[in-house]
Amino acid sequence: MVCRGNLTFQSFECDYNEVYEAYDVDGDIKNDVQILADYYTYSGYYTFLNSSFWKSLFDCIFWEDITGSEFSKRDFKNIPSQFYEDKIPLSCDIKDITERIDTFSKIITVQSDLNGHALFNMINVKELSLFENFMEVFFDKQNKKVRKSFLHSHGFKYLKANYDERKRYDYFIMFERYFGNKFFKFIDNELEKHGINVEFSAMDVVNSIFSKFSKDQLLSIINRMNLNKESFNSFNPFLAFNGEDILFVFMWDESKKHFDDLEVLWIDFLLNLGFNVEIFAFNKSNNSLSRFVNRFKENKIKLELFNLDENGKENSNSDKLMINDFEHLKNEMNNLNNENILIKLDGEEVIVDEVCDVFSCALEKENNGLSRDYCCRYGDSNPAEFPCKYVEEYFSSIFNVNEGFGQIADSGIWKFNKDKVRDKFKDLSKTMKICPFFDYMSNKKALTKYLKNINPKTMHQWCFVDDEGHSWYFLRKVWFSDEADLDFPGFSKMAGVKKTDKDAKSKAVAILDDTLKKQKNSTGDDTEQTMLDF
Repeated sequence: MVCRGNLTFQSFECDYNEVYEAYDVDGDIKNDVQILADYYTYSGYYTFLNSSFWKSLFDCIFWEDITGSEFSKRDFKNIPSQFYEDKIPLSCDIKDITERIDTFSKIITVQSDLNGHALFNMINVKELSLFENFMEVFFDKQNKKVRKSFLHSHGFKYLKANYDERKRYDYFIMFERYFGNKFFKFIDNELEKHGINVEFSAMDVVNSIFSKFSKDQLLSIINRMNLNKESFNSFNPFLAFNGEDILFVFMWDESKKHFDDLEVLWIDFLLNLGFNVEIFAFNKSNNSLSRFVNRFKENKIKLELFNLDENGKENSNSDKLMINDFEHLKNEMNNLNNENILIKLDGEEVIVDEVCDVFSCALEKENNGLSRDYCCRYGDSNPAEFPCKYVEEYFSSIFNVNEGFGQIADSGIWKFNKDKVRDKFKDLSKTMKICPFFDYMSNKKALTKYLKNINPKTMHQWCFVDDEGHSWYFLRKVWFSDEADLDFPGFSKMAGVKKTDKDAKSKAVAILDDTLKKQKNSTGDDTEQTMLDF
Protein backbone atom coordinates (compact mmCIF):
# COMPACT_ATOMS: atom_id res chain seq x y z
CA MET A 1 0.00 0.00 0.00
CA VAL A 2 0.96 3.62 -0.44
CA CYS A 3 2.77 5.05 2.59
CA ARG A 4 -0.04 7.25 3.88
CA GLY A 5 0.06 9.89 6.57
CA ASN A 6 -1.66 9.50 9.92
CA LEU A 7 -5.06 10.94 10.79
CA THR A 8 -5.61 11.95 14.42
CA PHE A 9 -8.07 14.17 16.28
CA GLN A 10 -8.24 16.59 19.18
CA SER A 11 -11.51 17.24 21.01
CA PHE A 12 -11.96 20.63 22.70
CA GLU A 13 -14.77 20.90 25.24
CA CYS A 14 -16.06 24.36 26.16
CA ASP A 15 -19.29 26.34 26.41
CA TYR A 16 -20.55 27.96 23.23
CA ASN A 17 -21.87 31.53 23.58
CA GLU A 18 -24.54 31.96 20.91
CA VAL A 19 -24.78 35.72 21.48
CA TYR A 20 -21.12 36.29 20.58
CA GLU A 21 -20.95 33.21 18.31
CA ALA A 22 -17.80 32.31 20.19
CA TYR A 23 -16.57 30.10 23.03
CA ASP A 24 -16.17 30.77 26.74
CA VAL A 25 -12.69 29.63 27.75
CA ASP A 26 -12.17 30.13 31.48
CA GLY A 27 -14.12 33.37 31.37
CA ASP A 28 -12.49 34.64 28.13
CA ILE A 29 -14.64 34.85 25.00
CA LYS A 30 -12.63 33.54 22.05
CA ASN A 31 -13.57 32.56 18.53
CA ASP A 32 -12.72 29.16 17.10
CA VAL A 33 -9.62 30.32 15.20
CA GLN A 34 -8.16 31.96 18.32
CA ILE A 35 -8.65 28.78 20.32
CA LEU A 36 -7.16 26.72 17.50
CA ALA A 37 -4.08 28.96 17.18
CA ASP A 38 -3.59 29.09 20.96
CA TYR A 39 -3.74 25.31 21.27
CA TYR A 40 -1.06 24.63 18.67
CA THR A 41 1.05 27.59 19.77
CA TYR A 42 1.09 26.30 23.36
CA SER A 43 1.85 22.81 22.04
CA GLY A 44 5.23 23.97 20.79
CA TYR A 45 4.57 24.63 17.12
CA TYR A 46 6.75 27.38 15.68
CA THR A 47 3.90 28.74 13.69
CA PHE A 48 0.34 28.26 12.76
CA LEU A 49 -0.70 29.35 9.28
CA ASN A 50 -4.36 29.97 8.58
CA SER A 51 -6.16 28.73 5.49
CA SER A 52 -5.60 31.96 3.55
CA PHE A 53 -1.94 30.96 3.24
CA TRP A 54 -2.76 28.50 0.46
CA LYS A 55 -4.79 31.11 -1.39
CA SER A 56 -1.79 33.46 -1.13
CA LEU A 57 0.51 30.80 -2.56
CA PHE A 58 -1.98 30.18 -5.36
CA ASP A 59 -2.07 33.94 -6.08
CA CYS A 60 1.70 34.04 -6.38
CA ILE A 61 1.96 31.06 -8.71
CA PHE A 62 -0.85 32.24 -10.99
CA TRP A 63 -0.22 36.00 -10.61
CA GLU A 64 0.32 36.68 -14.29
CA ASP A 65 -2.69 34.58 -15.30
CA ILE A 66 -4.92 36.38 -12.78
CA THR A 67 -3.78 39.98 -13.27
CA GLY A 68 -2.49 39.90 -16.83
CA SER A 69 0.74 41.59 -15.73
CA GLU A 70 4.19 40.38 -14.75
CA PHE A 71 4.63 39.81 -11.04
CA SER A 72 6.35 42.49 -8.98
CA LYS A 73 6.95 41.86 -5.29
CA ARG A 74 6.39 45.48 -4.32
CA ASP A 75 2.97 45.35 -5.97
CA PHE A 76 1.91 42.14 -4.26
CA LYS A 77 -1.41 42.13 -2.45
CA ASN A 78 -3.68 39.32 -1.45
CA ILE A 79 -6.21 39.30 -4.28
CA PRO A 80 -9.69 38.38 -3.02
CA SER A 81 -10.34 34.98 -4.58
CA GLN A 82 -13.87 35.91 -5.64
CA PHE A 83 -12.34 38.13 -8.33
CA TYR A 84 -10.84 35.20 -10.19
CA GLU A 85 -12.23 31.90 -8.87
CA ASP A 86 -14.66 31.69 -11.79
CA LYS A 87 -11.60 31.52 -14.08
CA ILE A 88 -10.43 28.30 -12.44
CA PRO A 89 -9.00 26.10 -13.85
CA LEU A 90 -6.41 28.64 -14.98
CA SER A 91 -4.49 27.61 -18.06
CA CYS A 92 -1.02 26.55 -17.01
CA ASP A 93 0.82 23.32 -17.76
CA ILE A 94 2.49 21.27 -15.05
CA LYS A 95 6.01 22.21 -16.15
CA ASP A 96 5.12 25.89 -15.88
CA ILE A 97 3.63 25.41 -12.40
CA THR A 98 6.79 23.57 -11.32
CA GLU A 99 8.97 26.48 -12.41
CA ARG A 100 6.75 28.94 -10.54
CA ILE A 101 6.88 26.87 -7.36
CA ASP A 102 10.68 27.09 -7.53
CA THR A 103 10.40 30.85 -7.04
CA PHE A 104 7.73 30.83 -4.31
CA SER A 105 10.18 31.88 -1.55
CA LYS A 106 10.73 35.20 -3.32
CA ILE A 107 7.09 36.16 -3.52
CA ILE A 108 5.10 34.53 -0.74
CA THR A 109 3.70 36.57 2.15
CA VAL A 110 2.37 35.31 5.47
CA GLN A 111 0.66 36.66 8.56
CA SER A 112 2.39 39.45 10.43
CA ASP A 113 2.25 37.61 13.75
CA LEU A 114 4.21 34.64 12.43
CA ASN A 115 7.47 36.03 13.78
CA GLY A 116 6.03 36.24 17.29
CA HIS A 117 4.81 32.66 17.25
CA ALA A 118 8.15 31.40 16.02
CA LEU A 119 10.20 33.25 18.61
CA PHE A 120 7.84 32.39 21.46
CA ASN A 121 7.97 28.69 20.68
CA MET A 122 11.70 28.58 20.19
CA ILE A 123 11.98 29.79 23.78
CA ASN A 124 9.60 27.11 24.97
CA VAL A 125 11.32 24.38 23.01
CA LYS A 126 14.45 25.02 25.04
CA GLU A 127 12.74 25.12 28.41
CA LEU A 128 9.08 25.69 29.19
CA SER A 129 9.76 27.96 32.15
CA LEU A 130 12.36 30.01 30.26
CA PHE A 131 9.96 32.74 29.19
CA GLU A 132 8.83 33.44 32.75
CA ASN A 133 12.47 34.06 33.68
CA PHE A 134 13.00 36.32 30.64
CA MET A 135 9.83 38.23 31.39
CA GLU A 136 10.73 38.90 35.02
CA VAL A 137 14.32 39.88 34.28
CA PHE A 138 13.26 42.21 31.46
CA PHE A 139 10.52 43.79 33.58
CA ASP A 140 12.85 44.38 36.52
CA LYS A 141 15.26 46.21 34.20
CA GLN A 142 12.61 48.83 33.35
CA ASN A 143 12.37 51.99 35.44
CA LYS A 144 9.63 52.30 38.02
CA LYS A 145 7.50 54.66 35.90
CA VAL A 146 7.50 52.31 32.91
CA ARG A 147 6.64 49.30 35.09
CA LYS A 148 3.77 51.16 36.71
CA SER A 149 2.41 52.31 33.32
CA PHE A 150 2.56 48.76 31.93
CA LEU A 151 0.70 47.30 34.91
CA HIS A 152 -1.92 50.04 34.83
CA SER A 153 -2.57 49.67 31.10
CA HIS A 154 -3.25 45.95 31.58
CA GLY A 155 -5.23 46.27 34.82
CA PHE A 156 -2.61 44.44 36.92
CA LYS A 157 -1.54 45.19 40.46
CA TYR A 158 1.59 43.12 39.96
CA LEU A 159 3.20 41.35 37.02
CA LYS A 160 1.88 37.80 37.42
CA ALA A 161 -1.72 38.66 38.24
CA ASN A 162 -3.90 35.68 37.26
CA TYR A 163 -0.89 34.11 35.56
CA ASP A 164 -0.69 30.44 34.67
CA GLU A 165 1.05 28.39 31.98
CA ARG A 166 -1.91 28.58 29.62
CA LYS A 167 -1.57 32.38 29.55
CA ARG A 168 2.14 32.32 28.77
CA TYR A 169 1.60 33.36 25.15
CA ASP A 170 -0.88 36.10 26.16
CA TYR A 171 1.84 37.66 28.29
CA PHE A 172 4.34 37.31 25.45
CA ILE A 173 2.00 39.29 23.16
CA MET A 174 1.46 41.93 25.88
CA PHE A 175 5.22 42.52 26.12
CA GLU A 176 5.64 42.46 22.34
CA ARG A 177 2.95 45.09 21.78
CA TYR A 178 3.95 47.33 24.68
CA PHE A 179 7.76 47.24 24.45
CA GLY A 180 8.24 46.36 20.76
CA ASN A 181 11.80 45.89 19.44
CA LYS A 182 13.29 46.66 22.84
CA PHE A 183 11.77 43.45 24.16
CA PHE A 184 12.86 41.39 21.14
CA LYS A 185 16.48 42.61 21.38
CA PHE A 186 16.56 41.57 25.03
CA ILE A 187 15.15 38.15 24.11
CA ASP A 188 17.78 37.70 21.37
CA ASN A 189 20.58 38.41 23.84
CA GLU A 190 19.14 36.05 26.44
CA LEU A 191 18.68 33.29 23.87
CA GLU A 192 22.33 33.57 22.87
CA LYS A 193 23.29 33.04 26.51
CA HIS A 194 21.32 29.79 26.44
CA GLY A 195 22.92 28.63 23.19
CA ILE A 196 20.03 29.60 20.93
CA ASN A 197 21.16 31.88 18.13
CA VAL A 198 18.39 31.99 15.57
CA GLU A 199 17.09 35.06 13.80
CA PHE A 200 13.48 34.59 12.84
CA SER A 201 11.63 36.16 9.98
CA ALA A 202 8.39 35.21 8.30
CA MET A 203 10.27 34.10 5.22
CA ASP A 204 12.71 31.96 7.20
CA VAL A 205 9.85 30.06 8.76
CA VAL A 206 8.06 29.60 5.43
CA ASN A 207 11.26 28.32 3.84
CA SER A 208 11.73 25.94 6.76
CA ILE A 209 8.21 24.63 6.29
CA PHE A 210 8.52 24.11 2.58
CA SER A 211 11.89 22.45 2.89
CA LYS A 212 9.82 19.60 4.36
CA PHE A 213 7.65 19.40 1.22
CA SER A 214 8.76 17.58 -1.88
CA LYS A 215 8.22 19.37 -5.16
CA ASP A 216 5.77 16.63 -6.19
CA GLN A 217 3.71 17.20 -3.03
CA LEU A 218 3.51 20.95 -3.60
CA LEU A 219 2.72 20.47 -7.26
CA SER A 220 -0.03 17.97 -6.45
CA ILE A 221 -1.73 20.36 -4.00
CA ILE A 222 -1.58 23.38 -6.34
CA ASN A 223 -2.69 21.32 -9.33
CA ARG A 224 -5.69 19.97 -7.40
CA MET A 225 -6.65 23.47 -6.19
CA ASN A 226 -6.70 24.45 -9.85
CA LEU A 227 -9.03 21.62 -10.87
CA ASN A 228 -12.22 23.63 -10.43
CA LYS A 229 -13.87 26.31 -8.32
CA GLU A 230 -15.26 23.80 -5.83
CA SER A 231 -11.87 22.20 -5.19
CA PHE A 232 -10.28 25.64 -4.71
CA ASN A 233 -12.91 26.85 -2.22
CA SER A 234 -13.05 23.62 -0.21
CA PHE A 235 -9.32 23.58 0.62
CA ASN A 236 -9.13 25.39 3.97
CA PRO A 237 -6.73 23.56 6.29
CA PHE A 238 -4.51 25.27 8.84
CA LEU A 239 -0.83 24.39 8.81
CA ALA A 240 1.11 23.74 12.03
CA PHE A 241 4.90 23.38 12.10
CA ASN A 242 7.21 22.66 15.05
CA GLY A 243 10.55 22.64 13.30
CA GLU A 244 10.38 18.96 12.38
CA ASP A 245 6.82 17.90 11.68
CA ILE A 246 4.13 19.43 9.49
CA LEU A 247 0.51 18.97 10.44
CA PHE A 248 -2.51 19.85 8.33
CA VAL A 249 -5.33 20.80 10.68
CA PHE A 250 -9.02 20.75 9.71
CA MET A 251 -11.42 22.48 12.08
CA TRP A 252 -14.76 20.91 12.99
CA ASP A 253 -16.62 23.71 14.74
CA GLU A 254 -19.90 23.89 16.65
CA SER A 255 -22.02 24.79 13.64
CA LYS A 256 -20.78 22.00 11.38
CA LYS A 257 -22.66 18.71 11.64
CA HIS A 258 -20.23 16.89 9.40
CA PHE A 259 -17.51 17.42 6.81
CA ASP A 260 -18.81 17.69 3.28
CA ASP A 261 -17.69 15.29 0.56
CA LEU A 262 -15.19 17.75 -0.94
CA GLU A 263 -13.42 18.23 2.41
CA VAL A 264 -13.32 14.45 2.92
CA LEU A 265 -11.64 14.07 -0.49
CA TRP A 266 -9.06 16.73 0.43
CA ILE A 267 -8.25 14.97 3.71
CA ASP A 268 -7.76 11.66 1.92
CA PHE A 269 -5.71 13.41 -0.79
CA LEU A 270 -3.30 14.85 1.80
CA LEU A 271 -3.04 11.52 3.64
CA ASN A 272 -2.25 9.85 0.35
CA LEU A 273 0.57 12.36 -0.26
CA GLY A 274 2.08 11.22 3.05
CA PHE A 275 1.08 14.22 5.18
CA ASN A 276 -0.19 13.92 8.74
CA VAL A 277 -3.67 15.37 9.26
CA GLU A 278 -5.43 16.28 12.49
CA ILE A 279 -9.09 17.06 13.12
CA PHE A 280 -9.61 19.76 15.77
CA ALA A 281 -13.21 19.43 16.92
CA PHE A 282 -15.34 21.56 19.21
CA ASN A 283 -17.73 19.72 21.54
CA LYS A 284 -17.83 16.51 19.48
CA SER A 285 -17.93 13.11 21.12
CA ASN A 286 -14.91 10.83 20.86
CA ASN A 287 -17.18 8.19 19.31
CA SER A 288 -18.14 10.56 16.49
CA LEU A 289 -14.52 11.49 15.92
CA SER A 290 -13.37 7.86 15.98
CA ARG A 291 -16.01 6.90 13.41
CA PHE A 292 -14.89 9.73 11.16
CA VAL A 293 -11.21 8.77 11.44
CA ASN A 294 -12.05 5.12 10.71
CA ARG A 295 -13.51 6.16 7.35
CA PHE A 296 -9.95 6.75 6.16
CA LYS A 297 -8.57 3.43 7.30
CA GLU A 298 -8.20 0.66 4.79
CA ASN A 299 -10.74 -2.14 5.11
CA LYS A 300 -9.62 -5.46 6.51
CA ILE A 301 -9.94 -8.38 4.14
CA LYS A 302 -11.13 -11.79 5.30
CA LEU A 303 -10.97 -14.02 2.24
CA GLU A 304 -11.00 -17.81 2.52
CA LEU A 305 -10.09 -20.32 -0.20
CA PHE A 306 -11.45 -23.88 0.09
CA ASN A 307 -10.55 -26.89 -2.03
CA LEU A 308 -13.51 -28.68 -3.62
CA ASP A 309 -13.92 -32.43 -3.82
CA GLU A 310 -14.70 -34.38 -7.02
CA ASN A 311 -18.41 -33.52 -6.62
CA GLY A 312 -17.71 -29.79 -6.50
CA LYS A 313 -18.48 -29.62 -2.79
CA GLU A 314 -16.46 -27.95 -0.09
CA ASN A 315 -13.84 -30.37 1.16
CA SER A 316 -13.97 -30.08 4.91
CA ASN A 317 -10.86 -32.21 5.30
CA SER A 318 -8.61 -29.92 3.26
CA ASP A 319 -6.71 -26.98 4.63
CA LYS A 320 -8.22 -23.59 3.97
CA LEU A 321 -6.17 -20.57 2.97
CA MET A 322 -6.96 -17.34 4.83
CA ILE A 323 -6.12 -14.04 3.14
CA ASN A 324 -6.29 -11.08 5.52
CA ASP A 325 -4.74 -8.14 3.67
CA PHE A 326 -4.49 -6.72 0.17
CA GLU A 327 -0.76 -7.44 -0.19
CA HIS A 328 -1.38 -11.11 0.56
CA LEU A 329 -4.27 -11.13 -1.90
CA LYS A 330 -2.01 -9.87 -4.71
CA ASN A 331 0.32 -12.80 -4.14
CA GLU A 332 -2.53 -15.32 -4.18
CA MET A 333 -4.59 -13.97 -7.10
CA ASN A 334 -3.45 -16.72 -9.46
CA ASN A 335 -4.97 -19.32 -7.12
CA LEU A 336 -8.42 -17.74 -7.49
CA ASN A 337 -8.70 -18.98 -11.11
CA ASN A 338 -8.40 -22.59 -9.98
CA GLU A 339 -11.67 -24.39 -10.85
CA ASN A 340 -11.36 -26.49 -7.70
CA ILE A 341 -11.37 -23.49 -5.39
CA LEU A 342 -14.35 -22.09 -3.47
CA ILE A 343 -14.04 -18.43 -2.42
CA LYS A 344 -15.71 -16.98 0.67
CA LEU A 345 -15.53 -13.34 1.68
CA ASP A 346 -16.45 -12.71 5.31
CA GLY A 347 -17.98 -16.18 5.37
CA GLU A 348 -20.16 -15.72 2.25
CA GLU A 349 -19.48 -17.32 -1.12
CA VAL A 350 -18.56 -14.90 -3.93
CA ILE A 351 -18.05 -15.23 -7.68
CA VAL A 352 -14.43 -15.34 -8.84
CA ASP A 353 -14.97 -13.06 -11.87
CA GLU A 354 -16.49 -10.35 -9.71
CA VAL A 355 -13.67 -10.63 -7.17
CA CYS A 356 -11.10 -10.26 -9.97
CA ASP A 357 -12.86 -7.18 -11.41
CA VAL A 358 -12.94 -5.40 -8.07
CA PHE A 359 -9.35 -6.45 -7.36
CA SER A 360 -8.17 -4.96 -10.68
CA CYS A 361 -9.84 -1.64 -9.90
CA ALA A 362 -8.27 -1.47 -6.41
CA LEU A 363 -4.88 -2.56 -7.76
CA GLU A 364 -4.83 0.26 -10.33
CA LYS A 365 -5.46 2.81 -7.58
CA GLU A 366 -2.72 1.35 -5.39
CA ASN A 367 -0.09 0.91 -8.13
CA ASN A 368 -0.50 4.52 -9.23
CA GLY A 369 -0.48 5.92 -5.69
CA LEU A 370 -3.87 7.57 -6.19
CA SER A 371 -6.22 9.03 -3.59
CA ARG A 372 -9.99 8.55 -3.48
CA ASP A 373 -10.22 11.07 -6.30
CA TYR A 374 -9.62 8.01 -8.46
CA CYS A 375 -12.50 6.15 -6.83
CA CYS A 376 -15.10 8.81 -7.70
CA ARG A 377 -13.36 10.20 -10.83
CA TYR A 378 -13.11 13.60 -9.13
CA GLY A 379 -11.83 16.25 -11.50
CA ASP A 380 -12.83 14.27 -14.60
CA SER A 381 -15.27 15.68 -17.12
CA ASN A 382 -17.69 12.94 -16.07
CA PRO A 383 -17.38 12.48 -12.28
CA ALA A 384 -19.10 9.50 -10.69
CA GLU A 385 -22.35 9.95 -8.80
CA PHE A 386 -21.12 7.39 -6.29
CA PRO A 387 -17.99 7.54 -4.08
CA CYS A 388 -16.99 4.33 -5.86
CA LYS A 389 -16.79 4.40 -9.65
CA TYR A 390 -17.10 0.61 -9.78
CA VAL A 391 -20.52 0.86 -8.12
CA GLU A 392 -21.38 3.75 -10.46
CA GLU A 393 -20.51 1.69 -13.54
CA TYR A 394 -22.44 -1.25 -12.14
CA PHE A 395 -25.59 0.84 -11.74
CA SER A 396 -25.13 2.62 -15.07
CA SER A 397 -25.91 -0.59 -16.91
CA ILE A 398 -29.44 -1.51 -17.93
CA PHE A 399 -32.22 -1.49 -15.33
CA ASN A 400 -34.51 -4.06 -16.87
CA VAL A 401 -38.25 -4.43 -16.32
CA ASN A 402 -37.99 -8.20 -16.59
CA GLU A 403 -35.49 -8.32 -13.73
CA GLY A 404 -37.88 -6.39 -11.51
CA PHE A 405 -35.75 -3.24 -11.08
CA GLY A 406 -38.69 -1.00 -11.97
CA GLN A 407 -41.37 -0.29 -14.53
CA ILE A 408 -42.19 2.25 -17.23
CA ALA A 409 -45.45 4.12 -16.75
CA ASP A 410 -47.71 5.07 -19.68
CA SER A 411 -46.34 8.63 -19.38
CA GLY A 412 -42.81 7.40 -20.14
CA ILE A 413 -41.50 7.71 -16.59
CA TRP A 414 -39.26 4.97 -15.23
CA LYS A 415 -40.12 4.19 -11.60
CA PHE A 416 -37.58 2.21 -9.58
CA ASN A 417 -38.41 -0.79 -7.49
CA LYS A 418 -36.24 0.57 -4.68
CA ASP A 419 -36.24 -2.59 -2.58
CA LYS A 420 -35.02 -4.67 -5.54
CA VAL A 421 -32.19 -2.22 -6.33
CA ARG A 422 -31.15 -2.01 -2.67
CA ASP A 423 -30.98 -5.81 -2.52
CA LYS A 424 -28.76 -5.74 -5.59
CA PHE A 425 -26.51 -3.19 -3.87
CA LYS A 426 -26.22 -5.43 -0.81
CA ASP A 427 -25.15 -8.33 -3.02
CA LEU A 428 -22.57 -6.14 -4.77
CA SER A 429 -21.28 -4.89 -1.42
CA LYS A 430 -20.39 -8.43 -0.40
CA THR A 431 -17.85 -8.58 -3.23
CA MET A 432 -16.76 -4.96 -2.74
CA LYS A 433 -15.39 -5.90 0.69
CA ILE A 434 -12.31 -7.12 -1.12
CA CYS A 435 -11.48 -3.48 -1.91
CA PRO A 436 -9.54 -1.85 0.97
CA PHE A 437 -11.05 1.54 0.09
CA PHE A 438 -14.76 0.71 -0.23
CA ASP A 439 -17.04 2.77 2.03
CA TYR A 440 -20.39 1.00 2.38
CA MET A 441 -22.31 3.79 4.11
CA SER A 442 -21.30 6.61 1.76
CA ASN A 443 -22.20 4.52 -1.29
CA LYS A 444 -25.52 3.53 0.30
CA LYS A 445 -26.24 7.23 0.85
CA ALA A 446 -25.42 7.97 -2.80
CA LEU A 447 -27.75 5.16 -3.92
CA THR A 448 -30.65 6.80 -2.04
CA LYS A 449 -30.17 9.97 -4.12
CA TYR A 450 -29.86 7.85 -7.26
CA LEU A 451 -33.24 6.13 -6.91
CA LYS A 452 -35.42 8.91 -8.23
CA ASN A 453 -37.98 8.55 -11.00
CA ILE A 454 -36.34 8.91 -14.43
CA ASN A 455 -37.77 10.68 -17.43
CA PRO A 456 -35.36 10.14 -20.38
CA LYS A 457 -37.30 12.78 -22.31
CA THR A 458 -36.06 15.53 -20.00
CA MET A 459 -33.13 13.83 -18.25
CA HIS A 460 -30.72 13.44 -21.13
CA GLN A 461 -28.13 11.58 -19.06
CA TRP A 462 -30.56 8.65 -19.25
CA CYS A 463 -32.05 6.81 -22.22
CA PHE A 464 -34.51 3.98 -22.87
CA VAL A 465 -33.44 0.53 -24.00
CA ASP A 466 -35.76 -1.55 -26.19
CA ASP A 467 -36.28 -5.31 -26.27
CA GLU A 468 -33.46 -5.74 -28.80
CA GLY A 469 -30.94 -3.76 -26.73
CA HIS A 470 -31.01 -0.53 -28.77
CA SER A 471 -30.80 2.78 -26.93
CA TRP A 472 -33.41 5.48 -27.56
CA TYR A 473 -32.63 9.16 -26.94
CA PHE A 474 -34.78 12.27 -27.01
CA LEU A 475 -33.60 15.55 -28.50
CA ARG A 476 -35.62 18.55 -29.67
CA LYS A 477 -39.01 16.83 -29.86
CA VAL A 478 -37.64 13.73 -31.59
CA TRP A 479 -36.97 10.16 -30.38
CA PHE A 480 -34.13 8.43 -32.20
CA SER A 481 -32.11 5.26 -31.66
CA ASP A 482 -28.38 4.57 -31.52
CA GLU A 483 -28.76 3.42 -35.15
CA ALA A 484 -30.31 6.78 -36.13
CA ASP A 485 -33.78 5.24 -36.44
CA LEU A 486 -36.58 7.83 -36.01
CA ASP A 487 -39.39 5.28 -35.84
CA PHE A 488 -39.96 5.17 -32.06
CA PRO A 489 -41.92 1.98 -31.22
CA GLY A 490 -43.52 3.42 -28.06
CA PHE A 491 -42.97 3.10 -24.34
CA SER A 492 -44.59 -0.32 -24.18
CA LYS A 493 -41.73 -1.73 -26.28
CA MET A 494 -39.07 -0.37 -23.95
CA ALA A 495 -37.36 -2.93 -21.71
CA GLY A 496 -35.66 -0.55 -19.29
CA VAL A 497 -33.37 2.45 -18.86
CA LYS A 498 -29.62 3.03 -18.65
CA LYS A 499 -27.10 5.86 -18.52
CA THR A 500 -26.58 7.55 -21.89
CA ASP A 501 -23.48 6.66 -23.84
CA LYS A 502 -22.49 10.12 -25.09
CA ASP A 503 -20.32 8.80 -27.92
CA ALA A 504 -23.06 6.52 -29.26
CA LYS A 505 -25.58 9.35 -29.05
CA SER A 506 -23.26 11.79 -30.85
CA LYS A 507 -22.67 9.29 -33.69
CA ALA A 508 -26.42 8.83 -34.12
CA VAL A 509 -26.94 12.61 -34.23
CA ALA A 510 -24.17 12.93 -36.85
CA ILE A 511 -25.82 10.26 -39.05
CA LEU A 512 -29.18 12.02 -38.80
CA ASP A 513 -27.61 15.39 -39.63
CA ASP A 514 -25.91 13.91 -42.67
CA THR A 515 -29.17 12.27 -43.81
CA LEU A 516 -31.07 15.53 -43.36
CA LYS A 517 -28.52 17.49 -45.41
CA LYS A 518 -28.70 14.97 -48.24
CA GLN A 519 -32.50 15.26 -48.27
CA LYS A 520 -32.26 19.06 -48.42
CA ASN A 521 -29.74 18.91 -51.26
CA SER A 522 -31.96 16.58 -53.28
CA THR A 523 -34.86 19.05 -53.04
CA GLY A 524 -32.71 22.12 -53.73
CA ASP A 525 -33.29 23.55 -50.25
CA ASP A 526 -30.13 25.46 -49.32
CA THR A 527 -31.13 26.28 -45.72
CA GLU A 528 -28.74 25.02 -43.07
CA GLN A 529 -30.60 22.70 -40.73
CA THR A 530 -29.34 20.07 -38.35
CA MET A 531 -30.70 17.70 -35.76
CA LEU A 532 -30.47 20.49 -33.21
CA ASP A 533 -32.96 22.55 -35.27
CA PHE A 534 -35.79 20.06 -34.87
